[in-house]
Amino acid sequence: MAVNQIPVTVIGAELIKEELQRLRSVDRPNVIQAIAEARAQGDL
Repeated sequence: MAVNQIPVTVIGAELIKEELQRLRSVDRPNVIQAIAEARAQGDL
């Protein structure tokens, strides 16, 4: 299976890395907390 490659500039790669870091460190914990609250209230 061939790997699709998409050319990215150095600045573009840095922006993607920063976004991934934000998603892992900020957004994901917020989503986990929201799911836990919904479960606790019987919504899930």
